[in-house]
Amino acid sequence: GRSCGIDLQKISPKLPDLTSRFTSSKEISLLAHLLPDLDQATLLTMIWTAKETVKKSILHDQPAIFSGITVQQISGQNHGQYLLSCQVKGYPGLQAVKVHICPPYVFAVTEECHA
Repeated sequence: GRSCGIDLQKISPKLPDLTSRFTSSKEISLLAHLLPDLDQATLLTMIWTAKETVKKSILHDQPAIFSGITVQQISGQNHGQYLLSCQVKGYPGLQAVKVHICPPYVFAVTEECHA
């Protein structure tokens, strides 16, 4: 069947205080390098929203932890729309997440096939 994950988060200045709970310095560096014009709160909200979307899509029956989800790639940088590719521990391939920045919000959606 198909399952879809959707998330909408307000860009929050509080996220930098919580980074150790949901992301790594490698993920932050990846996005900061490719998206130098975005502030830290927006970058962190993108990571949070992408991971929350993947969790809702394929890990919906597991606790709300992001330790098994890592952002590996980003592409499609076009007018506030991005494609983040996430690796999920225990799942093959990468999970594609469409992320849209619509200040003051970040919206993300994914749809994956599951056998």
